[in-house]
Amino acid sequence: MAEVVVGLESSLALQEKSTEWSMSVNQVPPELVIVNGKPLCQEELVELLGCPNPPRKLKPRKYWYDKSSGLWGMEGKKPCQFITPELNVGNCMWRNASNGNTNILVNDREITKPELLMMMIAGINCEGQPEFWSSPDGSFQEVGQVRVYERIWSKPRIKLLCSFLSLPIPLSSANSDKKRR
Repeated sequence: MAEVVVGLESSLALQEKSTEWSMSVNQVPPELVIVNGKPLCQEELVELLGCPNPPRKLKPRKYWYDKSSGLWGMEGKKPCQFITPELNVGNCMWRNASNGNTNILVNDREITKPELLMMMIAGINCEGQPEFWSSPDGSFQEVGQVRVYERIWSKPRIKLLCSFLSLPIPLSSANSDKKRR
């Protein structure tokens, strides 16, 4: 009998969570959520909010989204969060999405000064005007080069610096310390 009650409780909890989620989708008009210059359709909003790591506190605003790394931010601002990468939402990233002024590109976006400082302290050579590719695990590679800077966000000093600069770190890096303990 106890197993039936536990099963019923978990089923009800799942239904409640599903109802809450669908209500939140209905509260934000998709066309008022603009990602990389494109108003979302209902299907894109459902994909965005239903992904494993959705944006927190989504409101009707303009956002930019780096599909390769999962970085997410408000248009004209530095990144605020890592969300699930490779979602099929919005348009392609554009150079001035975060209003960066460093002449350093990461995944076709000109990064901000706090991001540049973080990369330099992580030991990434940013002299000249290099372009980099970044992946969801925090690896960086200069375009046309062989060297890969592995998972920079797993370094304790980078986590501390990101906290100080109000920059996000990937969830996998945030949880890596807990897994080691």
